[in-house]
Amino acid sequence: MNAYLRTLFLLALSFAHGISLGDGVDWPGYQGPRGNSTTPEADWRKEWPADGPPVLWRAQVGMGLTSFAVAGNLAYTAGNNGEDQDTIFCFDLTTGKTLWKYDLHTPTKSHAMPTSLPEL
Repeated sequence: MNAYLRTLFLLALSFAHGISLGDGVDWPGYQGPRGNSTTPEADWRKEWPADGPPVLWRAQVGMGLTSFAVAGNLAYTAGNNGEDQDTIFCFDLTTGKTLWKYDLHTPTKSHAMPTSLPEL
């Protein structure tokens, strides 16, 4: 996953949860809790700093086009190291600390990088 996509995710978390993380609706898979890319959350911020919300944390996951799934205080995604290994990651949503990861030997001849979202 490139730096742009990681930053986009972190910005999305900031929009969805404001300053306090972990108190919003889970986003367990593709297109969210309703399956239509909307959230039942209310009271979204209407005003933002000119340079956008603050980046809360960053993580190196390798290459990929997958998004994130979020449940409680956990965020899941996947990446590829460019050497035939995909990895699924689980992060603490508040701190960005890697809680666990699972490596999969995946010949990149069959795909360039992960593109599917972890489903919870």
